[in-house]
Amino acid sequence: MMRYFLLLAFVLLGGCQSGFATSDYGSLPHTKNDVTFQAESEISPSEQGVRFYIINAGEEAVYYDMGYEIEKEVDGTWKSVPFEDKPSFRERDRKVNPGESFESAVLLEELEAAFKDGVYRVIVTTAMERDTEKEFMLASEFEVTSS
Repeated sequence: MMRYFLLLAFVLLGGCQSGFATSDYGSLPHTKNDVTFQAESEISPSEQGVRFYIINAGEEAVYYDMGYEIEKEVDGTWKSVPFEDKPSFRERDRKVNPGESFESAVLLEELEAAFKDGVYRVIVTTAMERDTEKEFMLASEFEVTSS
Protein backbone atom coordinates (compact mmCIF):
# COMPACT_ATOMS: atom_id res chain seq x y z
CA MET A 1 0.00 0.00 0.00
CA MET A 2 2.82 2.40 0.90
CA ARG A 3 4.56 1.64 -2.41
CA TYR A 4 1.34 2.43 -4.28
CA PHE A 5 1.01 5.74 -2.42
CA LEU A 6 4.62 6.71 -3.19
CA LEU A 7 4.21 5.82 -6.85
CA LEU A 8 1.00 7.85 -7.08
CA ALA A 9 2.67 10.83 -5.36
CA PHE A 10 5.61 10.64 -7.78
CA VAL A 11 3.30 10.56 -10.80
CA LEU A 12 1.25 13.50 -9.52
CA LEU A 13 4.34 15.57 -8.75
CA GLY A 14 5.76 14.83 -12.18
CA GLY A 15 2.47 15.87 -13.74
CA CYS A 16 2.58 19.23 -11.91
CA GLN A 17 5.97 19.94 -13.45
CA SER A 18 4.67 19.28 -16.93
CA GLY A 19 1.07 20.45 -16.49
CA PHE A 20 1.25 22.80 -19.47
CA ALA A 21 -0.33 21.75 -22.75
CA THR A 22 1.93 20.08 -25.29
CA SER A 23 3.09 22.37 -28.10
CA ASP A 24 1.30 22.29 -31.42
CA TYR A 25 4.47 23.18 -33.31
CA GLY A 26 7.15 20.57 -32.72
CA SER A 27 10.51 21.58 -34.12
CA LEU A 28 10.77 25.14 -35.46
CA PRO A 29 13.71 26.84 -37.20
CA HIS A 30 15.37 30.01 -35.96
CA THR A 31 16.23 31.05 -39.55
CA LYS A 32 14.06 30.93 -42.67
CA ASN A 33 13.84 33.04 -45.84
CA ASP A 34 17.05 34.85 -44.80
CA VAL A 35 15.33 36.00 -41.59
CA THR A 36 16.92 35.05 -38.25
CA PHE A 37 15.18 35.17 -34.89
CA GLN A 38 17.53 35.30 -31.88
CA ALA A 39 16.62 35.57 -28.18
CA GLU A 40 19.01 36.22 -25.32
CA SER A 41 20.67 32.93 -24.51
CA GLU A 42 20.43 33.03 -20.71
CA ILE A 43 18.53 34.94 -18.03
CA SER A 44 17.92 34.61 -14.29
CA PRO A 45 14.43 33.90 -12.87
CA SER A 46 14.31 37.43 -11.41
CA GLU A 47 14.64 39.25 -14.74
CA GLN A 48 11.58 41.02 -16.15
CA GLY A 49 12.00 40.10 -19.78
CA VAL A 50 13.93 38.38 -22.53
CA ARG A 51 15.30 40.54 -25.33
CA PHE A 52 15.05 39.20 -28.84
CA TYR A 53 16.04 40.28 -32.32
CA ILE A 54 14.63 39.74 -35.80
CA ILE A 55 17.46 40.08 -38.31
CA ASN A 56 16.58 40.40 -41.99
CA ALA A 57 19.50 39.38 -44.25
CA GLY A 58 17.20 38.96 -47.24
CA GLU A 59 16.34 41.20 -50.16
CA GLU A 60 12.69 41.77 -49.19
CA ALA A 61 11.07 43.36 -46.14
CA VAL A 62 9.68 41.05 -43.47
CA TYR A 63 6.70 41.81 -41.21
CA TYR A 64 6.30 40.86 -37.58
CA ASP A 65 2.91 40.82 -35.83
CA MET A 66 4.11 41.85 -32.34
CA GLY A 67 2.82 38.63 -30.83
CA TYR A 68 4.77 35.76 -29.35
CA GLU A 69 4.39 32.49 -27.54
CA ILE A 70 6.57 30.94 -24.83
CA GLU A 71 7.19 27.24 -24.38
CA LYS A 72 9.21 25.24 -21.88
CA GLU A 73 11.06 22.02 -22.61
CA VAL A 74 9.90 19.28 -20.25
CA ASP A 75 11.42 15.82 -20.65
CA GLY A 76 12.27 16.48 -24.31
CA THR A 77 8.80 17.84 -25.19
CA TRP A 78 7.85 21.49 -25.71
CA LYS A 79 4.99 22.66 -23.44
CA SER A 80 3.03 25.92 -23.86
CA VAL A 81 3.40 28.43 -21.03
CA PRO A 82 0.03 30.20 -20.62
CA PHE A 83 -0.46 33.97 -20.35
CA GLU A 84 -2.30 35.66 -17.45
CA ASP A 85 -4.66 37.29 -19.94
CA LYS A 86 -4.58 36.06 -23.49
CA PRO A 87 -2.85 38.78 -25.51
CA SER A 88 -5.15 40.63 -27.84
CA PHE A 89 -4.49 40.33 -31.57
CA ARG A 90 -1.70 42.65 -32.53
CA GLU A 91 -1.77 43.84 -36.10
CA ARG A 92 1.23 43.00 -38.26
CA ASP A 93 2.64 46.50 -37.99
CA ARG A 94 6.39 46.03 -37.61
CA LYS A 95 8.43 46.03 -40.78
CA VAL A 96 12.07 44.95 -40.87
CA ASN A 97 13.70 46.15 -44.08
CA PRO A 98 16.43 44.19 -45.87
CA GLY A 99 19.74 44.44 -44.03
CA GLU A 100 18.08 45.74 -40.84
CA SER A 101 17.10 44.24 -37.49
CA PHE A 102 14.33 44.79 -34.96
CA GLU A 103 14.75 44.48 -31.19
CA SER A 104 11.93 43.81 -28.74
CA ALA A 105 11.32 41.88 -25.52
CA VAL A 106 9.06 39.23 -24.06
CA LEU A 107 7.58 40.61 -20.85
CA LEU A 108 7.66 37.77 -18.35
CA GLU A 109 5.05 39.43 -16.12
CA GLU A 110 2.42 38.67 -18.80
CA LEU A 111 2.83 34.94 -18.22
CA GLU A 112 0.76 32.91 -15.80
CA ALA A 113 3.61 30.76 -14.46
CA ALA A 114 6.75 31.90 -12.69
CA PHE A 115 9.96 31.19 -14.54
CA LYS A 116 11.96 28.37 -13.02
CA ASP A 117 15.27 26.96 -14.15
CA GLY A 118 15.04 25.25 -17.52
CA VAL A 119 15.12 25.66 -21.27
CA TYR A 120 12.44 27.80 -22.90
CA ARG A 121 11.78 29.09 -26.38
CA VAL A 122 10.10 32.17 -27.80
CA ILE A 123 8.02 31.68 -30.95
CA VAL A 124 7.15 34.52 -33.34
CA THR A 125 5.12 34.68 -36.53
CA THR A 126 6.53 36.63 -39.45
CA ALA A 127 5.52 37.13 -43.08
CA MET A 128 7.13 38.33 -46.27
CA GLU A 129 4.04 40.42 -47.09
CA ARG A 130 1.77 42.31 -44.73
CA ASP A 131 -1.64 41.09 -45.95
CA THR A 132 -1.03 37.56 -47.20
CA GLU A 133 -1.00 34.04 -45.94
CA LYS A 134 2.77 33.76 -46.48
CA GLU A 135 3.47 33.42 -42.78
CA PHE A 136 6.26 31.45 -41.22
CA MET A 137 7.14 30.77 -37.61
CA LEU A 138 10.55 31.10 -36.02
CA ALA A 139 11.72 30.02 -32.58
CA SER A 140 14.73 30.79 -30.42
CA GLU A 141 15.69 29.05 -27.21
CA PHE A 142 16.90 30.62 -23.98
CA GLU A 143 17.82 29.20 -20.60
CA VAL A 144 16.63 30.33 -17.19
CA THR A 145 19.27 29.61 -14.58
CA SER A 146 19.65 30.60 -10.95
CA SER A 147 23.41 30.22 -10.95
